[in-house]
Amino acid sequence: MDDHQHTDFSVKPTLTGELVVLRPFDLAQDAPAIRDWLTDPEGPGPLARASRHCGGSVSPCRRGMGCP
Repeated sequence: MDDHQHTDFSVKPTLTGELVVLRPFDLAQDAPAIRDWLTDPEGPGPLARASRHCGGSVSPCRRGMGCP
């Protein structure tokens, strides 16, 4: 007999707090902002962190892999 409760992660409600609203990801609405965050060389995203930690650019253009 299974005594464990199972959580249904297919249901993603919007959670509203005092300082933030968390909502399910919506690709059509969120993609431009996420793309900007990911590719901002001066921002907090992974491209900037990799560049700071590696001491240089991680751009495919600079690695000779062609520009997007």
